[in-house]
Amino acid sequence: MSNINQNTEEGARSGRSPDWVVKAPRVRGKNSGLMRVGAAWDRADGGIFVRLTGSQIVSGDLYIYPATEGGAH
Repeated sequence: MSNINQNTEEGARSGRSPDWVVKAPRVRGKNSGLMRVGAAWDRADGGIFVRLTGSQIVSGDLYIYPATEGGAH
């Protein structure tokens, strides 16, 4: 594993706040919208490291938003 990958993953594990919030569409009748399915961190090489959380099945599109203070978006 390269140092860039290792540093990004260590940052995620160390509790560094994510740079991005990852969401997926949720369709439940009238309650459609986006639900948070993960987080992402900027990488030194210009890429983004994405970590999906939980046990949801994700099929289709993912949306990535800048994380705001407190992680809410």
